[in-house]
Amino acid sequence: MHKITKKIFDRFQDISRKIDKRTFKKLLSQNDKISLVDIGGYGGVQPRWKKIEEYLDLHIFEPNKDEAKNIKANTKKLNIYEHALADKDGEIILNICKNPGVSSVLEPNVELLKKFQDFERFEILKREKVKSKKLDSCNIDNIDFIKLDVQGFTLKVLQGADNSLEKCFGVEVECEFKEIYKNQPLFGTIDDYLIQRNFELIDFIDIVKWSEENNKKNKYKIKSEGEISFVNALYIKKISHQKNISSEKLKSMVIILCLYGQYSKAINIIEEYKDTLGLSNQFDKNLIKLITQVKYGEKINKLVTLIIRMLNPEFKTVLLK
Repeated sequence: MHKITKKIFDRFQDISRKIDKRTFKKLLSQNDKISLVDIGGYGGVQPRWKKIEEYLDLHIFEPNKDEAKNIKANTKKLNIYEHALADKDGEIILNICKNPGVSSVLEPNVELLKKFQDFERFEILKREKVKSKKLDSCNIDNIDFIKLDVQGFTLKVLQGADNSLEKCFGVEVECEFKEIYKNQPLFGTIDDYLIQRNFELIDFIDIVKWSEENNKKNKYKIKSEGEISFVNALYIKKISHQKNISSEKLKSMVIILCLYGQYSKAINIIEEYKDTLGLSNQFDKNLIKLITQVKYGEKINKLVTLIIRMLNPEFKTVLLK
């Protein structure tokens, strides 16, 4: 039953993405480019960004050579960098885990992890010495958005990216509330760092909870909501600190906000700048159509998910906001 419901859901998601892709296309022209820097690109382009994949100037950083190879094979156009990012240029040790998606420069905190289910995925299989650079050393001229998923090493990467943060409009960053990796900075430290650089927290896109209910010690199998372990947080730079806003930059900002469901902010930015930057009324109309279409798709998405869960309570999925 689980496989059938997953196939139904995946099929619906695929149709929904195709509709969204056509809708976004009405806002973008052939020459438009949105520059996305994806740091820790495990799994390739996220479904959210696939909606505008043909318009992406995509820069993916993935130091795990096997994962980098998979990304190359499954992504059409991209610039891929097979080195780690840090706060300085040099070399660094990468801990490659049983599940490549949790590999990190930092060592997993086994004492904490063994309290939760499936902690074996954090087992270190090998350690590799890899090159490391600051993002600021990579000479990426235009950056609209940065996505960071580096398994606890976030602060060090940000500390090597001050100039890049000046250029970009927004950041999606994975932040932990528990010390999943030894001596890692937690959410509060990351939040402070970005606030000091004129970003503001807009949303928690995903809130990931871990539960001990499947731990062998939990003989009563008591169900619980679990504990917040980490989040993917969306930060946007304050408009008063945006520099050199052109009509192309404004369009990128609007598209990114819509991808993250921040429609009111998208409209407010257009209202503030459309006269000085000369955006057409047609752009306005297409934006409203886009928002209406995407909102309708989100409602259907939630309804389908609810029905599937009623038919099969064991079915779980993550809805992108």
